[in-house]
Amino acid sequence: MRHECPRIVLGVREPNAAGDATIEVLVIRLDKPDRAHSLMSELGSLHQREVIRVVDALVINREPGQTINASAETQLAPDDAEQFRQLMHDAIGFQPDKGGPGPDLNWRGASVLLGPTDVRFIADSLAPGRTALAVVFEHRWSRELGRLMHEGGVTLLEDDVLTPELLASGHWSPG
Repeated sequence: MRHECPRIVLGVREPNAAGDATIEVLVIRLDKPDRAHSLMSELGSLHQREVIRVVDALVINREPGQTINASAETQLAPDDAEQFRQLMHDAIGFQPDKGGPGPDLNWRGASVLLGPTDVRFIADSLAPGRTALAVVFEHRWSRELGRLMHEGGVTLLEDDVLTPELLASGHWSPG
């Protein structure tokens, strides 16, 4: 028996196979914190062109005194955000972070999936004075491909992301 879960399309819930949406999480260390603005601008452009749908975008800065600053942004309306949380709960058992920011975390803005625990985890990987960008997005371009793959008769054997750095390092090999 195939489990059906809702798929979100422009705020409309449609019955469809779990896994039609491809969700990616990127965490990028920024050697130049001022680059966050240009990256956020490009994410917005990709969202507007419906190539991706930005669920969460957080700029995280770990100050020298161990205070963490997080600026969160989502391009989902509140109803869409709640539907997305429900989709993630149904698909993978996602539970929203119930912890509050706490005294060491200055939080601005709103996020859908990433919470204070995630921000602290990312900040722990940063040297004091460093910045990171964490982005959760849906690959909108792949929806139809995902739907076709989940109709049956297709088995995904491998799914890798080959970054220029990985290819240049020579550490990737198929299978």
